[in-house]
Amino acid sequence: MLEPFKNLLNKQIIEVMATNFENHWSRFDVKGFVAAATNNLNALGLKARTECIAETMIEYLPTDFEKAATIMLESLDPLLADNISASTVDAKGVTGWAIMPMAHYVGLRG
Repeated sequence: MLEPFKNLLNKQIIEVMATNFENHWSRFDVKGFVAAATNNLNALGLKARTECIAETMIEYLPTDFEKAATIMLESLDPLLADNISASTVDAKGVTGWAIMPMAHYVGLRG
């Protein structure tokens, strides 16, 4: 059986996102972010997971949109290009399906 598409946004991806955010803003609360973004995650579909992560980003990133946007941009993998594989999200940066919550955040706050 195929893995549900919603599972592309999972705890591991959220942890890597948080680590990348912290790499570009030392005051970022990785543990708090991961706990909040993964609360009840398994019960959520893809869109709800995207919304949950974006709402958690609003809570944990700076309220100044320009500062938050800079952190997010610096957290992207420099080789983002055409690769949409979630498995590429690592210490080099966020890429693939993991950028969905970031795009949603920009839509909400930008």
